[in-house]
Amino acid sequence: MSRSASKINLEIVHETRRRVRLRLPPALLAGARRAGIARALGDEPHVLRHRFNPACRSLVVEHDGGLSPTAVVRLVRTARPIPAFTPAPGAASGAPRRWLALGVGGALALAGSWLAVPFLLAAGGPVFRRALTSLSRDRRLNVDVLDSGALLLTLLGGHLVTAAAVIGMVEGGEWMRDVTAARSRRALAGLIADRDAVVTRVVGADRVPTRVADLRPGDVVALAPGDHVPVDGVVRSGVATVDERFLTGEPLPVRRSRGDRVFAMTVVAEGELQVVAGTDLEHSRAGRIVDFLERAPIGDTRMSDHVRRIGDRFVLPVLGLGAAVLAATGSPSRTASVITFDLVTGVRVSAPTTMLASLTAAARDGVLIKGAAALEALAGVDAIVFDKTGTLTAGRPRIVGVHPLGDLGPDELLTIAASADHSIRHPLAVALCAEAAARGLAPAPPLERRYRVGLGVEARLDGGATYLVGNRLLMRRHGVRLASLPSHLDPYGDASRVWIARPPRCLGAVLMRDVQRRRARQVVDDLRARGVRHLVLLSGDGEGAARHIADALGLDEWRARATPEGKARAVRELRRRGFRVAVIGDGINDSLAFTRADVGVAMGHGSDVASSTAQVVLIDDDLTLLPRALDRAREAVRLMRQNLAVIAAPNLLGLIVALLVPMSPAVAGVLSNGSTILAALNGLRPLHRPPAGPPRPAR
Repeated sequence: MSRSASKINLEIVHETRRRVRLRLPPALLAGARRAGIARALGDEPHVLRHRFNPACRSLVVEHDGGLSPTAVVRLVRTARPIPAFTPAPGAASGAPRRWLALGVGGALALAGSWLAVPFLLAAGGPVFRRALTSLSRDRRLNVDVLDSGALLLTLLGGHLVTAAAVIGMVEGGEWMRDVTAARSRRALAGLIADRDAVVTRVVGADRVPTRVADLRPGDVVALAPGDHVPVDGVVRSGVATVDERFLTGEPLPVRRSRGDRVFAMTVVAEGELQVVAGTDLEHSRAGRIVDFLERAPIGDTRMSDHVRRIGDRFVLPVLGLGAAVLAATGSPSRTASVITFDLVTGVRVSAPTTMLASLTAAARDGVLIKGAAALEALAGVDAIVFDKTGTLTAGRPRIVGVHPLGDLGPDELLTIAASADHSIRHPLAVALCAEAAARGLAPAPPLERRYRVGLGVEARLDGGATYLVGNRLLMRRHGVRLASLPSHLDPYGDASRVWIARPPRCLGAVLMRDVQRRRARQVVDDLRARGVRHLVLLSGDGEGAARHIADALGLDEWRARATPEGKARAVRELRRRGFRVAVIGDGINDSLAFTRADVGVAMGHGSDVASSTAQVVLIDDDLTLLPRALDRAREAVRLMRQNLAVIAAPNLLGLIVALLVPMSPAVAGVLSNGSTILAALNGLRPLHRPPAGPPRPAR
């Protein structure tokens, strides 16, 4: 459905009634042009949300149905650029000039020349602009006002070398934040292939050069030594060693052969492979990581917001103390020393530094976390609610019995169920259709169908009759009275039952068992070892299946036949009892519970709705990533607390000393801004730690 949409190579890749995906040229994905597009889309009342994915050169726009694809294209094409008010130090085009001005000003200051003043004022321009913005636009005093006042007083006092040092320390802290962001962005960029890179696609006996961006699931790619794996896939033939260190931290290449999974942006070290692509570039593991972190807010947490509020309240008293010192001593230098100390600069620099580093490290482990607030909330979790199918179990149930309760035979009953569930991707529906295919049956798609989330389906099949296929609650809502299954089925008491009815008559049931994930018990033990106090199973299955899993894993509580609304009520109840709750699941029926929990965690291969609603996604569909996610979140919060101590102690102690005895503004600057840089460096630690292990195949 791709067609050209403008003269600037803007392309509509996919469209539905309420959603448009565009492919944009790189010029529209950066800086002022991207900001302008975001503003235009944000101002359009019909637009519900949008997201950019620079790595894949895409923009997704979701709307209320009131816009045509052409109208969306027009909004993007006509959006006016919005230049940033204050370019990021170290990244903006003016940064080199400012550092050059600081170097020249510092040299002239050391020589004792007043010619240093204009250079120092130019170098300190961002500090003064931020202060003016705070006073004129926000109408409040903040740390930039303190820094500006300290600089002006230092210059007026003739302490030019000190002024140069203070500027260097203040801007150095801001530079540290941007270095961290740039490093993380480079790490993300390294995860994903160049869209325009050419790989060798195997088509029959031919080898066809193909752009990475044009690969689709099912394509076969031939890889030789030195080639990057362009997308996630499965080895069809060949044997090779693959360097996965960037994704997994594994120092040595690992052997990959037929049936093994390989991942985008790993490298073939020796040997040759033919790989069947399992995704396109955008939906590869690496592409999803990049998209996720590009959209993650990194600076907003309760902890950092609380400290910022305290720090902002700290500004006015410090200015008052500075005025008192100036009145008592008449010394601009001593006054500048007093007002140099603050709490907010360190938090402003170290909080996003720490969170971005932690989010990137978690993503390399296979855990996607939607921003700093979600990371902080996850760290505090002490109760976890599990869905069953696809979470504690593999989500691939097998049929253990087909039991008619009337004149129909087993194959006829199964044909009805598979027809009603035709093309539905729910694990139970997939199992029904697979069993029908295995028996050589030919179920036809329904003429009409209504899907009931958490209940089942109501479908009109060939012949015009309407059937129900689903759980006990669906039957009850339609007045179907369920008969007891024969006594010889007692050994299947832990099996899930899918009932089939033609209202008001029950036609029979299909019994299914799902396989418990191999490491589920280990995950439960690991969570308890990490202080998670309460583990709950909420399942839409019957009591036998729910009780069997809960007892096998040693969970504290379980509920069967839970509807989406029932799951949400159970989560609210847990929160009222004082628990901080995470819900982990993989289906649409878990999405409502996600919104009621402190944190929603989605299995990576679950529904798109679940992944978009959750705050955390276990991208490799590996339940063992859950304890790892807790570890990363708690490490981030621990680093934040360490950084607050690193920032608060020197600033508070320095302020007290500066009030009692004369202190050089240079010494004050080293104590205050030096603590900021130390905190920022401490926040980088997650990036230096290797990933916790290789991605595992789904279970």
